[in-house]
Amino acid sequence: MVYKKSWLPKYEHIPEAAWGFPTCMYTMSLEAWRRGLEVTFNLRRSRSLMTGISYTVSDGENIHTFKGSRGSETKREAINVCVNKAHTLQLLRESNIPVPEGQDFKSGTSMKTLLDYSNELGYPLVLKPGTEGRGGGFGVVTNIQSEEEMEAYIKRLKRIAPNSRILIERFFVGEDYRINVFNGKVIGAFHRKALSVLGDGRHSLVELLELKNEERRTSPFLRNSNITMDRAMREYLKERDLTPDYIPQEGEEVTLRRNGEFFGQRDAINVIDTLPEKMLRIAEEATLAIPGLSIGGVDMLINLDSNECVINEINSLPQISNHIFPMQGEAIDIPRIIMDHYFPETKYEKNENDQYYYDYKPILENFRSGAMSKMTLKKTPTREQLKSQLKVIGNNFPNRYFTRMIQRAGSHSINGHVEKVNDNELHFIISAGRIGMNKFKQFIQNPGIRTVSIESVTEDIYHGPITLGFFVKSKS
Repeated sequence: MVYKKSWLPKYEHIPEAAWGFPTCMYTMSLEAWRRGLEVTFNLRRSRSLMTGISYTVSDGENIHTFKGSRGSETKREAINVCVNKAHTLQLLRESNIPVPEGQDFKSGTSMKTLLDYSNELGYPLVLKPGTEGRGGGFGVVTNIQSEEEMEAYIKRLKRIAPNSRILIERFFVGEDYRINVFNGKVIGAFHRKALSVLGDGRHSLVELLELKNEERRTSPFLRNSNITMDRAMREYLKERDLTPDYIPQEGEEVTLRRNGEFFGQRDAINVIDTLPEKMLRIAEEATLAIPGLSIGGVDMLINLDSNECVINEINSLPQISNHIFPMQGEAIDIPRIIMDHYFPETKYEKNENDQYYYDYKPILENFRSGAMSKMTLKKTPTREQLKSQLKVIGNNFPNRYFTRMIQRAGSHSINGHVEKVNDNELHFIISAGRIGMNKFKQFIQNPGIRTVSIESVTEDIYHGPITLGFFVKSKS
């Protein structure tokens, strides 16, 4: 898997524990930590581990609390508005922001009332939960074509979100976009394009889908995802007289999902430089219509042919990973933009700590086990650090050898790891100050364990990433 050249090198080695949903929180906290700011993670009771984690960032005088990309400047009132989609749409209408025509209903509204309104409004329609606020397109169904379909989807919504209000809206024909706005200014925009593959004249659709999966797995955000040729996809292909074995011609694009379905399988395409100015301004005006909203992910349907749009909702806790790792287009360093605002005295042209990463796994493990509910990261080194990679050839490396290495690394402020390649070869990646580095290398040469035999130690300068702390790395 090759990291895209259009992405930022500073985020290339995000640890496995931070892949997927945690990527947003990790990149934000990583940016703050690399600036020498104090980062503390906190856990509160929640429906899941990740939704219960927040973190504070402090420079010693100022302290701000963050939840993912959302900082303390967003007020509780704004969060409550954005969770309630109907209230959001009401405020947008009052500010003359284009929104879909529709109506909000209480959770206990009868099926007859909902279907009567649907038939009166006219199909196609959109059904969505009004107060769940889970994001990711939870419970949303678009392009509903008939009363029979609407009834089936209402029953499903009542089953998966029994206490949620219900929104029924007129379907707007357009493409799906997410525009992120920070303090009234657009900082990122991407097109959520329906899943598709591009033919090469050699591979079938099912093979092209696997190649698509390989490309998506280069993104830390999408690393754990896998799209299969499921029944819904096969049926969609069948409607167009296509089969999974069809081989598209070179340059022929084949859409694998209907527009408006399978939100997590869409391709994020950076469009901040190509979207019409009108759409960007509408997104900015929309966030200003929500009092106390500092950052907002504005979900818009845009018809570029007619130059019209509607806003579906605004998320006060927007996922920013698709801006950092877009499938097409240049990456945008959203964490840097946000931290520049909250801690302007830490702005930089080049950060010497960009090769440092912190280990996210212990945080999750301690929070999950209940051993801790608060953890502060050890700060990045402030003095000049040397980096080396060493290959050690020898034999008889017992477990206590590695335990002793970890202990000695701690006493000399060594960061990095040791990897056991085989029974006779070890690889060390280490970073430290000059004195600590020399003492640790001497210890590697003579570990003080009689059964260990060191035949040779070769050293090279190292320019790659370093994880703070010292650990034994599993064989890759």
